[in-house]
Amino acid sequence: IDENIDSLLEECRRDDEAQQSSDPDSEPAESHVARFSQRLIEVEWLPCKKFFSDGMLPLPKEIPDVAAPLDMRPKEDAWMCSFSKSLMDGFVSNDALKKLFGWDKDVDVLSVGAQLLAIGRGFEEQGSFTPSFRQTLASNIPRMYALMDEFLRAGLAEAQAENGDAESGDKLVFMESVKSMLQGKHWIFVGDNFVGCNRVAFKAPSNARPHLYQVPVELECFEPMLKYFGVRDSFEVGDYVQVNAGLYEKMNGKPVDAGDLDLAVGMAKLLAALGKEEIDTRVVYLPGENSVLNPAGDMVYDDAPWLSSSLAGKLRLRFVHPLGG
Repeated sequence: IDENIDSLLEECRRDDEAQQSSDPDSEPAESHVARFSQRLIEVEWLPCKKFFSDGMLPLPKEIPDVAAPLDMRPKEDAWMCSFSKSLMDGFVSNDALKKLFGWDKDVDVLSVGAQLLAIGRGFEEQGSFTPSFRQTLASNIPRMYALMDEFLRAGLAEAQAENGDAESGDKLVFMESVKSMLQGKHWIFVGDNFVGCNRVAFKAPSNARPHLYQVPVELECFEPMLKYFGVRDSFEVGDYVQVNAGLYEKMNGKPVDAGDLDLAVGMAKLLAALGKEEIDTRVVYLPGENSVLNPAGDMVYDDAPWLSSSLAGKLRLRFVHPLGG
């Protein structure tokens, strides 16, 4: 078919012309070209690739032997949609056939969104990246973001051109579906991890990793798309409070290590800079002198260290860690 699609389509056109010539007054029926094309893209007949050299490529639990072109993409698109689309075991060289299959267009944004989620889940299961896999992601993840960013821009322009309403348009309907799919999930690649929108901002404290992240420099060009999905300019009070609350729950009364101690102190200082009225109604956890986190309301600052050693035991005082001063 790859070699003969042009002649096959031409034969269908001749049949259409012959039918029209024999009965010019009859109501036009579905053309031979349309029927042939529809069957060609809907019938399951293309062989599916089942084995891949890259073991980290996300794949569905079961891969069929054959699939319809509508549910398939060329294997060159593997990293864009391998989780939700079958990949052809072979090549299509004819441009007319590629166009008929829809392979002359980009992978749909829903498939790209599903791919990002599958890659993120794969990381959580593996727990780490090999250097080669990180390199693969570094070259493919920006392609996925670029596709969604371009699709969003086109959707906004399309909606504004139609009726001045940036909230309407077919492309934006698809983007809203992708937005719902990604909400609360880990899909933003920050170099060594996948995180959700609530843990990334365009400005973030340098010591907040691995709890809060700044948008990597190489992703800043996708600002419209990232903001559309919920990435903020900067973090808020609740984000800093939640970091220490998360450490408190994780450690469960045990001392934090040096890295987490630095993080907890850093979050506390950021909160202090925001002012009391910003955090008055929140439970804030601070590290004590023994590096154990406790509610700030249960602690005191050691402003008289020459007395603290004798009073602490008698009064059961919990002093804030010296770095927290």
